Amino acid sequence: MSESSFIKRTACPLCGSQAWERLLSLPFDQEPLRGHLADYPTYRGRIELESLAGASYTLLRCRECGLLFQEGVAGERLQKKIYEQWIDPQVSLAKRQQGMDLYEYSELAKEVMILISLLGGRPGSLRVLDYGMGWGTWCLMAKAFACQSYGLEFSQPRLEFARANGIQTVTWEELGQGQFDYINCNQVLEHLAQPGPVLDRLAASLRPGGLIRLAAPNCAPLAGLEPDAAPGQGPLWEQTLRLMKPLEHVNGFTPRTLVGLAGRAGLRRFRVPLRLEYACTPNWLPLRKIPWKLWRPFYRSLLVATTNLVFQKQAQATGRA
Repeated sequence: MSESSFIKRTACPLCGSQAWERLLSLPFDQEPLRGHLADYPTYRGRIELESLAGASYTLLRCRECGLLFQEGVAGERLQKKIYEQWIDPQVSLAKRQQGMDLYEYSELAKEVMILISLLGGRPGSLRVLDYGMGWGTWCLMAKAFACQSYGLEFSQPRLEFARANGIQTVTWEELGQGQFDYINCNQVLEHLAQPGPVLDRLAASLRPGGLIRLAAPNCAPLAGLEPDAAPGQGPLWEQTLRLMKPLEHVNGFTPRTLVGLAGRAGLRRFRVPLRLEYACTPNWLPLRKIPWKLWRPFYRSLLVATTNLVFQKQAQATGRA
């Protein structure tokens, strides 16, 4: 396996422009990237660095829309190896089951309560989809609130786990027109070679007036950085490792580029009312967290540009421009 295991992108996956600048390019199998990958906790002891020989981690920035993206993305075989071997499914499941605390589960419950309040009607009448559901945690929460909860996932171990826990699943081919009232797409778009066509399809499967949540790592700290004088050193390198993980995060969104991607799919930003943020907060304990829970919705909604946003499908959505 070598660079032939990667698909080379020659145009921006958001706007299609071929005008871009190279910010960083380092071989996977040479230092300092080799050492980083070998020591990365998620891959440690499982990654086959020799299979990456001849390929490079190359970070580009579109001159037209500002999207950050990796030039090469893993092909289907390499993706399967990354997500089902190098990232051990059992370790991933244990981390999910044992790593979430009461606060994180209460935040999931809050998300579902907000979507039910926004969409109206009885929860049992609402059809919701989690695209890239992973181990189905979000689906199970929506199901607990009586929503008709569906998950779409490409990893076989995760699909089998979801089905064993009573989650209804759909395939990419089964997505229909106006099928869902709400779609959750959390920490998925940054992994996709072509996020635009995927979002087009998801938008088409929303009913008019339906809502979709798009969340991805906020790469705004990278947007204004210049290439490091010495590749593999300096602020660009440090921020890149944190936000645009080699092999996994092939797209880096800022609030502007995420809104731009959604707009091309006929989606318009929807602002959740602050009153609902507070009304649907289920757990105000411990007391020391009350100031943070009071401040956080205001902070995120009004003061900070974020890449965790809700969008609405318009009645006459036209798809990509």
